[in-house]
Amino acid sequence: MKSPISIGALLVLIAGAMVPAAAAPQKTLTFVDGVARTDVRDLGQADIRTPVSFTLTLRYRHEAELDRLVEAQSDPASPLFRRFLTNRQFNDYFAPAEQDYARVIASLTRAGFSVEGSDNRTIVRGMGTALAAERYFGAQIHRVAQAGYGVRYANVGRTVIPSDVAGMTSALVGLDNLHAATADHFIGGNLAVGPDSLPNVLHGPKGGYGPFAVAQAYDYPVQHGFDGTGHAAAVAIDYDTSDADLTAFTAYFQITRTGSVFHVPVDGGQAYNPSGSVESTLDVETIASLDPGADVYVYNFGAAFTFKEISDAYNQAVSDDKVDEVSSSFGLCEDSSPSSFNNTVNAITKQGAAKGIGFNASTGDFGRGGKCSDGTGQDVPASLHYFISVGGADPTIDANGNLTSEHEDSGSGGGPSDIFPIPKYQVGLAGIFSMTKRNLPDVSGPYNPDAFYINGQWGTIGGTSWASPATAAFIVEANQMDNKRLGFPNPKFYKAFKKKGYNDFNDVTTGNNGIACTTGYDDCSGIGTLRAFNLGKTL
Repeated sequence: MKSPISIGALLVLIAGAMVPAAAAPQKTLTFVDGVARTDVRDLGQADIRTPVSFTLTLRYRHEAELDRLVEAQSDPASPLFRRFLTNRQFNDYFAPAEQDYARVIASLTRAGFSVEGSDNRTIVRGMGTALAAERYFGAQIHRVAQAGYGVRYANVGRTVIPSDVAGMTSALVGLDNLHAATADHFIGGNLAVGPDSLPNVLHGPKGGYGPFAVAQAYDYPVQHGFDGTGHAAAVAIDYDTSDADLTAFTAYFQITRTGSVFHVPVDGGQAYNPSGSVESTLDVETIASLDPGADVYVYNFGAAFTFKEISDAYNQAVSDDKVDEVSSSFGLCEDSSPSSFNNTVNAITKQGAAKGIGFNASTGDFGRGGKCSDGTGQDVPASLHYFISVGGADPTIDANGNLTSEHEDSGSGGGPSDIFPIPKYQVGLAGIFSMTKRNLPDVSGPYNPDAFYINGQWGTIGGTSWASPATAAFIVEANQMDNKRLGFPNPKFYKAFKKKGYNDFNDVTTGNNGIACTTGYDDCSGIGTLRAFNLGKTL
């Protein structure tokens, strides 16, 4: 493995690298970034003592150089290819200056907020009263009724960052506890299971494919001795998981785990609860069984699934710098996602890319249009720049573990973004639906059915929320193959596709999610599913 690059050498290389059905609401609320919400009814001014929380994102130094660095790290022709930064290197040159960070904290403290910083100086988390928020940010904190989630609080006005810190900050997330995102899984019924003919168990007791079926059918590197040892993946999710559930799951499938699971609460976290921990359990069982040697970190946040909680969890993972890949199996309509949240997540995941940390997210289980009620647009975070978006194909796997056919599930999200521009790696790609907007998905993974165990019960489960952690598990194994991180996956995946085509992928040509699957790339299945060991060698 190459030793970390010095900041002096970094600057020299950068210079020559790359250049440039609820009741109708009585009032529609407009939030900080002008996003109209039709699921919220205004109940009037909140008590001035109402506790409110928020996250302030600070501006990076030398951001244009950071953009060039991240692009160069994904370019095999660059001397910076896969030369990632340590936490210290990033903080020394790109993170907000220590004096600016201290100035923001001091300003918030004087205003009456309790403040919590972050080791990477990227965000400041604050908590105070509605009165303090209204005085400091010019906010209007109201009680609101959110359809399906009861009475909450929200800022119904526009905010202004005080002039003494405005030049140092880039985004304000929070000042509400509205439920923002939802998980993407669905629970299936029991399925008939044929006899398993291999020593490795292919199915769960109630049906659904187990980890060996996936590893064999898609030729994961674990089948060739790369089990994730020395590497780690993360799950960002609302509820924590149970180690006992994972132990029972792996025991049934005859898997010996040598990696550890770490439970990291963010913003107080949310304890294991069988009724709420379905998604987190699916994600951890998928990664931990496909990567038995890898560590898994569960960044669990509050059950409200707020923009602030999601942002804080991503930042904690990037600041900790312990994982190779972060998987997200949740989403919301991009048209309902405020620019403050998008900008905050883009800043955090760009820092992750510079450190070699990748992000992937499920496209959702509602077909084209995802969670957007008008049938257009895609889901955030899958459509954000530094995420590899993962759709889902239903596989047929025979008794020997061979993939005999697959079709994209009609529920798999995909299509053109409403708001995000087409990334460089998709420009000129045959088969894209839009030549000006980001096209989703990038790739697909297994969608349905998956064997699942929680709280003493076996069943089946599925969705792009299975495909996303399965993709994260592959990336961890590919990193072990090369003994270094992959970083921002998208440019490398598309380069592999353009270079070797369907030597490294399976072309999914059947299925329709509102857009028909065809030969080659399409907004139905993306590039297709992974021929994982071949792709790992190419990357």
